[in-house]
Parts: sequence; C-alpha cells; structure tokens
Amino acid sequence: YMIIQVFVNPIWALYPNSAAELHNRGDSAGVDRLLHTIGYGILLLSVPAIAGMWALCEPIMVVVAGPAFRDAAYVMPVIALAYLLLMLASFGDVALGLVYRQHLATVSITLAVAVNCVLNILLIPRFGIMGAAFSTLGAFLVQFLFSTMMAARSGPFWRSFSGFYRISAASI
Repeated sequence: YMIIQVFVNPIWALYPNSAAELHNRGDSAGVDRLLHTIGYGILLLSVPAIAGMWALCEPIMVVVAGPAFRDAAYVMPVIALAYLLLMLASFGDVALGLVYRQHLATVSITLAVAVNCVLNILLIPRFGIMGAAFSTLGAFLVQFLFSTMMAARSGPFWRSFSGFYRISAASI
C-alpha cells in the first residue's frame, strides 16, 4: 500500500481539480491529455514497482518482519495491485462526477463491497490471508471495471489502453 501512497496518490491528487477546470472550460482534449499523462505517469511508477515487489517480496518480508513472516510475503504485491486498481477506478469516478453521474460511483463502491464480502466468505476459509488478499483484488477489479465502463459511456475518459499494455510488458 505504501507504493500507492508514495507514488500514486501525489500524482493522482493533481487530477480531479485540473480535470474539472478543463471540463468546465469545454476543453475535452485537455481533459484527455491530462488523464493520459497522469494515468500513464502513475502506471510507469507503480507497475514496475509492483512487478519488482513480486520478484523480491520474500527477501523484503524477511528484512522488514523477520523469517517467521516469509509465508505472508506474496500478500504484498497482491494488495499493492489491488490498490492500484482502486486508484485507477478513481479516474472513472472523477469522470462520472464531471458529467453529473456521481450516483454511478456510489454503485461502483457498493458493488465492490458486495463482491468483497462474497469473496471473503468463499476464499478466506480455504486460503487464509491470501484469500483475503485475492478478495480485495477481486473487489477492486470489479470496481475498476464498472467505473471504467460507466465513465467511457458517459464522458471524458480513456479511449485506449495501449499505453497500459506497453507499460505492463516493459515491467515484465
């Protein structure tokens, strides 16, 4: 989660007010440029960090918490990826707010809570802490997908994910 707090939140904080100002001036091209610039900036910083964490999570966990917690190491990248999806869903929520459809952001959050509860019931008894991590990932994925689809239908939002694919491929 610190990856998101340190890298993503400061960059994302620039987006809502600037996007609203550009939208209110009728500059949809400016909103699009801002979305892609900030979105790709976040992805360029966080996707490689999460990929690196996946590769190094065991040594990091041993240094930070000791060898007794080695088995919990793989929770870190799953949770970091989940919170990245939550932050990316926030872009959709802002886009929905720009076109006065904030209620869809509430639906998105409610849907994520419901999915998280169901996945917790299904996954935690069998997989323990990793089940909880995958429940969080699944819930935030659903929130991201719902917010993205609603935003793409309603207003200024991502038209292409090609940059995301390139960033992910480079990270791998």
